[in-house]
Amino acid sequence: MNTKLFALTVGIGRYAELPALTCPPNDAKDFATVIHAGVTPSEIKLLTNTDATKESILKELAWLADSSRSSDTTILFFSGHGGRRSNSDTRAFLCPVDAEAAHLEETCLRGDELTEALSAIKSDRLVVFLDTCHSGGVGDLPVNMRIAAGITEVNVGAMVEGNGRIILAASRPDAPAVESSTMRNGIFTSYLLEALRGEAAQADGRVWASDVFSFVAHRMRRHHAQGVYQKAVGENFVVITRDRRASLPVPIIRSSTTNQRALRIAIHSVYDRSELSRLCREMGLHIENLRGRTLENQILDLIDFCHRHGLRGRLLEFLRTDHPELFVASEIGHLILEA
Repeated sequence: MNTKLFALTVGIGRYAELPALTCPPNDAKDFATVIHAGVTPSEIKLLTNTDATKESILKELAWLADSSRSSDTTILFFSGHGGRRSNSDTRAFLCPVDAEAAHLEETCLRGDELTEALSAIKSDRLVVFLDTCHSGGVGDLPVNMRIAAGITEVNVGAMVEGNGRIILAASRPDAPAVESSTMRNGIFTSYLLEALRGEAAQADGRVWASDVFSFVAHRMRRHHAQGVYQKAVGENFVVITRDRRASLPVPIIRSSTTNQRALRIAIHSVYDRSELSRLCREMGLHIENLRGRTLENQILDLIDFCHRHGLRGRLLEFLRTDHPELFVASEIGHLILEA
């Protein structure tokens, strides 16, 4: 029986009544792109900002239940505000775009509503990723809507009932999640995307749930001293399978006018983190000295470092040695001489 991957990915940055968040719409879009790039055929619904009402989220959760079979994999990704009224309140909720401060229970997606919707999904493999982020603007919330941090053990326990149910959240219960205004994605989502793009993949391209959790948790602890929350029921399973040979078209560096964007795309298409670390050493730099935390941002920092220190030509020469397929042979000398 052919299997499919079904996903609902939600990202809300501009709320009707809540403080704005920078990253969630990008988080949702980038997550959908990564899932679509996997080997397994996929169907994905994307809701961002004004489209992500409570009604529409519940509608698409019902679509997940109606469309997926036991042999399929189903994913819910949510990035936006979420929490509880207080630390003592065990009722957790996710905030859709139309959340109202005066009517939280009616306008937010409550934990029991989410649990009911997830329980209707019959897939043997269900993953819930939550990047619920409110800490950056919590001080600006209306006085009657002070949101406490985190999901709760009670809600999580209900969400993962059954076989092959897994949840990974940006923060433990009673702890806030964080985002950075200088990054395209939330910190948690940045590492999650790296893992799913192949950083946590086995040699055969399969990305196992346990490897995703280990990768994201390690990066969060190492760089941000923040722990993620995870809970699983059932056996470990493959979340996504990557085809590294065909995941991205290999761009070609054609002339001396190559800009930073073209270089970034070229390097990103053929270098993983360990190979980038080796390239940094060749350029007299340690990868830990780069400011960026995601692979893409580290590549940009490396290119900028080489530009500022007159090492652009040396960088291109190393690229030509490692990956000559990136260059048009008749133009490579001209490229290095004028870089």
